[in-house]
Amino acid sequence: MKNEIRCLKIMLLLLVTGLMVTSCAAIKKDNTEDTEKLLSAAGFSMHLADTPEKKAHLQNQPQLKLVPRQKDGKMYYTYADAQYAGALYVGDETAYQHYQNLSVKQNIAQEEEDAADMAWDGWGPVWGPLW
Repeated sequence: MKNEIRCLKIMLLLLVTGLMVTSCAAIKKDNTEDTEKLLSAAGFSMHLADTPEKKAHLQNQPQLKLVPRQKDGKMYYTYADAQYAGALYVGDETAYQHYQNLSVKQNIAQEEEDAADMAWDGWGPVWGPLW
């Protein structure tokens, strides 16, 4: 009996751990997709890693981070995503500034939405069965 309970506890622990890992991976993927949508909207160009050489180069870049780079006296920014999109996003200073502005606006909108959700929490189920 003790061994059965111990086995059930271990299985439950493994199940919970698996669910947490899966949830974290899904959140990371969603955050990455949101970032890439903002990058595209800001004017970054997406370059697919469609050859073995490009894939190898992409995997050697810092992943899921905006990296400043200078070429011919101009500043560029790259964002490598080997895992989800298999692409490198490249933008100039203007695109980077636009990305920063969009990111701030998105954060403000999210905070306002969260605040509105919290404001309604105190009302409880007052709307009745028709709502």
